[in-house]
Parts: sequence; C-alpha cells; structure tokens
Amino acid sequence: FLAMPEVTGSVYKEDVFSNRKDAEGMLWRAYHRALRDGLPEGWGIYHGTLASLSGEISRGYSWHNGYTVVVNGPDPANVPQGIPAMYDEGWQVIRICWLVIENIDMVPEAELSTEMKEYMKGEAYALMAYRYMGMLYRWGGVPIVNKAFAMTDDLNIPRASVEQTVNHILSLVTEAYNRLPDDWVDIESGVGEKWVGRMTKGAALAIKARTLTFAA
Repeated sequence: FLAMPEVTGSVYKEDVFSNRKDAEGMLWRAYHRALRDGLPEGWGIYHGTLASLSGEISRGYSWHNGYTVVVNGPDPANVPQGIPAMYDEGWQVIRICWLVIENIDMVPEAELSTEMKEYMKGEAYALMAYRYMGMLYRWGGVPIVNKAFAMTDDLNIPRASVEQTVNHILSLVTEAYNRLPDDWVDIESGVGEKWVGRMTKGAALAIKARTLTFAA
C-alpha cells in the first residue's frame, strides 16, 4: 500500500487496446476529427451552419465561432482553429489511425473478431487517406508519415512532392479497400443497421476518385 500511485494521468496503449470499447473509442476519435476537416469544433447545431453564415438565422453571440466568420468574412486567421489548427490536427488524426492499425490486434479475440479488426484497420487507412486528401488541396505536397512515431524517433520528415503525396493517398486507399466491407448492415450477428455510416469500399473509391480529379 506504500507504492506510489499512478497520478500522471497517462494512458497507455496496452490499456486502450485491452478491450473492445476503448479500442473503438480510439477509432471514433479519428472519425470525429478526420471528417470535420476544415470546420472548427464547437460550432454547435446552429452557429456555423450555412443558415447562420448566410443570415437566414441568427449569427449567434460573439463567443460563437460562426459569429467571427459572419462579422469578419471567411478569413482563416480570424476563425478559431483555423488553417494552422487544421494542419496540426491532420497529424493528430494520422497518428490516431496508425495507433489503431498497429495495436488493434491486441484486443482479445473474444471481444473483437479478426474480421472486425481488419475492418477497423481499413477504416483507419480510409480516414488517413481522407485527411491527406484535404491537406493535398490546401498545401500540395506534405510529409509522408508511415507509422505512429515514438518520442525517440526522428521527427524531421521532409516535405514530399505533390506526386508522392497523391501516390501515398492512393496507397492508403488500396489498403482501405482491401479491408473494408461493402456495407455494414448485419456485419455482426444481430446488429442490423447499427454501424451504417462507417467507411465502406465505396467510400474509399470516392476518396480515390476525388483525389485523382483534383490531381488532374
């Protein structure tokens, strides 16, 4: 009882991927951050929607993020979590996805089947491809990250060319497509449509098509 308790608040990957619920929570975090690419968090259900920005409904109060856009125009420098935050968050999403890919197999088979683990890896690859696509739109070539870095790794990754970035997106799409299901209806016994809305083979192909159209 005299042992020093863990008081740092640290969360270890061995704990996160020791059970299905926490492992899925990591993937949900990637979904939440990846799919709102370009939109600040916390806009709420009204403020920041098209109706609010166009004047159809209230612009909100001065502490709402959408208010700043309405008053000052679409200047990224005046939007909380604007362009710099979008860039930073892209790497956060990519790290989360790599953590899922590299560690999901630690979840006990009794809680998460091998098939579902492969689906989740596919989702992580697709989410990375989606976020890299958004960065390609804005910045062209960006660094290529192929793993979840440790503190001891060299983080000075050079900027890739546009062509290398496009090819990386396509490789991520291929990895996703080879793992994702066509749809999620009854993907597990008795779940019905519970998981509808998650990444599918069709979604991966849509990312590929949009990337190639932009690159062309």
